[in-house]
Amino acid sequence: MSENHKLARGVLLLTVSNLVVKACGLLFKIPLTALIGEEGMGYFNSAYTLFTYFYMLSTAGLPVVMSMSISRAAASNKGAAVKKIFRVGLSIFLVLGLVGSAGMILGAGFFASLMKVEKSRLAIIAIAPTLFFICQSAALRGCFQGFGDMRPHAISQLAEAVGKVALGVALAYRAVQMGESAEVAAAHAAFGLTVGIAAGMLVLYIAKLCVKPALPTDDIPEPTSVIAKSLVKTAVPITLASSVMSLANLLDTLIMTRRLHDIGLSQAETVAIYGNYSSLAVPMFNLPPVLVYPIAYALVPMLSALLEKRDIDGARKLCRAAVRVTSLIAMPCAAGMSVLSKPILSLFFADDVAERGAMMLSVLAPSSYLICILAITNTVLQTCGRERLPLWAMLAGGGVKLATSWLLIPMLGKYGTPVSTFLCYLVILVISAWGIAAKTELGDIFACGGLLLPLTASLLSATAAALIYGFTSMTIPAIVGAVLVYGLLMLIGYRPGEEEVGLIPGGQRLMLILRKKCKYEQTESRKS
Repeated sequence: MSENHKLARGVLLLTVSNLVVKACGLLFKIPLTALIGEEGMGYFNSAYTLFTYFYMLSTAGLPVVMSMSISRAAASNKGAAVKKIFRVGLSIFLVLGLVGSAGMILGAGFFASLMKVEKSRLAIIAIAPTLFFICQSAALRGCFQGFGDMRPHAISQLAEAVGKVALGVALAYRAVQMGESAEVAAAHAAFGLTVGIAAGMLVLYIAKLCVKPALPTDDIPEPTSVIAKSLVKTAVPITLASSVMSLANLLDTLIMTRRLHDIGLSQAETVAIYGNYSSLAVPMFNLPPVLVYPIAYALVPMLSALLEKRDIDGARKLCRAAVRVTSLIAMPCAAGMSVLSKPILSLFFADDVAERGAMMLSVLAPSSYLICILAITNTVLQTCGRERLPLWAMLAGGGVKLATSWLLIPMLGKYGTPVSTFLCYLVILVISAWGIAAKTELGDIFACGGLLLPLTASLLSATAAALIYGFTSMTIPAIVGAVLVYGLLMLIGYRPGEEEVGLIPGGQRLMLILRKKCKYEQTESRKS
């Protein structure tokens, strides 16, 4: 129970930090969009998308493998092995960071030309050193995660977010005040992001110096070459699965800008549309998964324990509970964003900017639910030893995304990209669900009537939100009304089981309290 409570506290801490980071990201883009405009945001986001791909390629798998290796060594009281695994992992990350940063700087002109956003070259150069810093942060976070300590991870994330907001906006403001062009201002904002990431890295190094686990160091670790080979070999499938969608998103950027240009839009118009899409619709679309990822974290140890005990029926119930809880969170978020896209965006951005991005968010919002469910299916497949299946599913979905983007943008214009995103994640989910049903002993984890209630409640609450906004033209009352309708329907129709409660951080403690209360009430009723 102590380990479960420690996990729950860590997950809760990461959830809070992730929410704060997302809020800071939104706060970063609101004033930045006002300062450098949609065109400048197009240059900034082109550079950021390129950086994200290199980042995922460099750090997607190794931190996970490092944490598992360090966790196993620490459990065996092998302090020397822990230190050597960390040193080897950090060395690999340093090389990856240097090579990646150098590649982005030297190839900045090529990448900018390839994306048909030539003026993003300065922003790419400014953001390139970020890769060197973030690789070191990834190694340090993998080390702390191996010991189950989420605090440095969360604090460093906050330092990165605050640094990005403060310095990025300040440097962009300075560039605008000096009369610099949008491309130069975008580069200043990108450099602010670089400094913020460096601040987060320093926080982790300080934590590493201050937190030293008391482990004996009389063991003899494996040779460096053996450790390095083991880390890289295990990390490759995870890295490939994670980088496929990042590559698809990068190529999607290329296709979106090129195809919009092909249908007669100027480069400035194309960049402005892409800037609006990537700065307004995509950040909102990425908010619901932040609430669901902690469920996936909690699912891993619980599902592993059940599978280890060969409790297949319990594992199946747990996975279905994870799908239900995820649906309870993600369905209303997706429905609400789709119906209230314009009012929600208008809370943060100028009306004309929000109006241009609203319909793209409405079309994109349903895909948010699919991503949330995919977080669960990927976790289930990896825990069941089917880690290659998500890779094939991602490859298939990425192919669908690129093909449909190419075909739909000439027909639907800027809405072709969000439609292709939905088709992409739908294909991935279908393949993943088939893999769980056919390749594991869990069967169809979606075969539960529990999905009907959140779907119905989400549609009714979204309808209520649309009606309230239609009559009042006020966003907050519409959101509050939707929440009340959804909450009331859940109170009437939803009865959570132990599996659902156990997946929520702190849920196990809540279940113990409820059990004690029920026993007390039963005792009192017998006495009376």
